[in-house]
Amino acid sequence: MSVEVSIIMNSYNKYPQNLYSLQSLKHQTFDPSKMEVIFVDDASTDRTPKLRGLRTPYPFHYIRTERNVGRSEVKNIGIRAARGKIIIVMDAEMLVHPKLVEMHHRYHTREDRLVVTGCLRHHGLFSVLQPAFNHGQFARFYSLIRKRPSLRRKFRLKSAKARLNVAKISARVRKTKKPMRLLTEWGIKRRTYRKYAFPDPLRGEVIRRFGQRYEGYHFPWYCVVTHCISVRKSLFDEVGPFYEGFEGWGFEDWEFGYRLHQAGAKFLDDARAPIYHQEHPVKPYSSIRMDNLKNYQRFLNRHRDFAVGVHTMLLLGLRDFVSVNGIMTDFKALSADDPEIGQTMQSACLVLFDSVAQRLVDQSRIENLSETLQQHDAKMFRIFSSKLEAWRNGGQYPQFTAGMDELLAYRG
Repeated sequence: MSVEVSIIMNSYNKYPQNLYSLQSLKHQTFDPSKMEVIFVDDASTDRTPKLRGLRTPYPFHYIRTERNVGRSEVKNIGIRAARGKIIIVMDAEMLVHPKLVEMHHRYHTREDRLVVTGCLRHHGLFSVLQPAFNHGQFARFYSLIRKRPSLRRKFRLKSAKARLNVAKISARVRKTKKPMRLLTEWGIKRRTYRKYAFPDPLRGEVIRRFGQRYEGYHFPWYCVVTHCISVRKSLFDEVGPFYEGFEGWGFEDWEFGYRLHQAGAKFLDDARAPIYHQEHPVKPYSSIRMDNLKNYQRFLNRHRDFAVGVHTMLLLGLRDFVSVNGIMTDFKALSADDPEIGQTMQSACLVLFDSVAQRLVDQSRIENLSETLQQHDAKMFRIFSSKLEAWRNGGQYPQFTAGMDELLAYRG
């Protein structure tokens, strides 16, 4: 029987969360003979290789890399091995609703050139308590069990003070020096794990504002988060693989989503089948921020587009995922009204965006951006400044004008 759906799961040192994810896929309503799971172990050093011989009702393919190849290449390895017409890319620490594969298959058979995201119904989930969890994670876990007498008894929590109970849980877990499992396969089948789950929507503010189909939103690729997305294999082949020039953490999924958007793909967030991202120890954002900034630079250098460059407004805290849309709406309008001026404004803005990105990487002060543009191209600076002044005085393109004024005035 031909394979309709290929599920690509990539994993690095996420055992037993990856085992739980594979177990949740055993209970899909979709015909297991028409789906396959391609599990790519990115040279894990934990117990992940134990999964090699896992027995499943669906075809299961375990691939192991000889060295850690990173987030993009490991996905591409799995997708190259896929036989299905529909590709679901999923993190290996996701538990999924029994109807997830069925729903994604249905979306793609009804509509062509579609990208299905899993943002609004995204949850966090504690399946394992890890000694390396931070205080915030233990506090979050306690908030889920504090009103459940049976769970309080399980952890011997007698105090009425949250602080003491959080400390008791963390001390108990850290004393064992090994993960404390909270789930069983029976519980996964019965979905009793939901008592350890909490809503954690991704880009929820975007979907609440623009709807499941991101109507009027210029940046749907911000919602391409590979916790769970799906596309037709033919569309993947058209836009090309995940870009392997990124290093470390960040932007490989957004860059892929950007190319899907440029290719005319339609985006839909699946609101019917919730997904659950299992908690695991996390590095402080400060430790991966430089990876993120350098990868953004690579993204911007690869795609010389105002839509990519304006992300600097988010990096500086001048806009969020919703409010940046107004700047893009105005930029599209002014470019449509006068394409030549639109091109000049884009070129000028890219000089500013490049400068901001480089200074963030260099950890140097951001100021005097007008002087940066003037030194780069005096004629371009004059056109840019005069147009901003004219539009400001005439009340045209107010969101674009206000955004550029804030960027030029930025000091930090």
